[in-house]
Amino acid sequence: NNQVNIAKLGAYELNFLEEDLSAIAENHSQKINGVQRFFLKLDYVIPRSTIDLVEDWQYKLRQLWTKTPVPPIKLTYNSAKVRDTVDCIVYPVCIYYVQRAVYLCAYGESPLRQGDWYNFRLDRIQNMIRLEWTNPQLPHNLQQSYQQKSLPTPDDIAVAMSKAWGFDFYLPAQLMLLRFEREFHDRYVKGTERHDTFVEITYQQAQHLIRREVKQAEPQRALLKILANRSPNDAYYQVSIRYQDHKYRDNNVIMRLRAWRPKCEVLLPFDLRQSIAAEVAKESLLYH
Repeated sequence: NNQVNIAKLGAYELNFLEEDLSAIAENHSQKINGVQRFFLKLDYVIPRSTIDLVEDWQYKLRQLWTKTPVPPIKLTYNSAKVRDTVDCIVYPVCIYYVQRAVYLCAYGESPLRQGDWYNFRLDRIQNMIRLEWTNPQLPHNLQQSYQQKSLPTPDDIAVAMSKAWGFDFYLPAQLMLLRFEREFHDRYVKGTERHDTFVEITYQQAQHLIRREVKQAEPQRALLKILANRSPNDAYYQVSIRYQDHKYRDNNVIMRLRAWRPKCEVLLPFDLRQSIAAEVAKESLLYH
């Protein structure tokens, strides 16, 4: 955990914060009668041994972003997904602090070479080399975007994140249907902001979504039977999430679903429901 005194932000603008948090910071960034009254406490999992390295990358990126045009870079990246070190040539777009770590959102090559975008955790970057736009090694998508003057901006990322819940904004968006136990919902979910698409629906609307979204007859029948055994008085929600399959899914959304267990049930997507059921069954064996 890292406790940050907002007063130390000094003259820096606070527009990188969420609007409500920015207002709090502006109102309470200075000491009141000599006493600091506002503190921001963050979960920060980056090991202390790499903090200096992370600061170096942030400084280097800041310098790169002052250039016109902003140059592409070659990253040497220790990828958890690949389980190896890979080189990726990318265009650096912006930095996000999300759920315990700092990430570089970049366009170009991903570690698995399965998409144009990737969120690189800064503490896993081993090397960063500035390249030129004339470099013949640049991937085609990067060359094309540069030539067409259509390189992505932080606003593009913000728009993508507004469309579906999850930081991995480059994954496909899928509809998720949730059921909360009523008492838990009223205490901890009702009136909270999760995502623009996180909306409470009726029991009947939940039935309709299952019929509409599940095309295969057997899973549809199974889900409708499950829903028939659930209380109409429980709380039902729909939300768009970043989800492709059990391997490619937004980890932050999955962590939130785990935190809500067992008071929250995933009904859709059906394969996500199945993977959670398998995970719960495996976990229960640890306690027997």
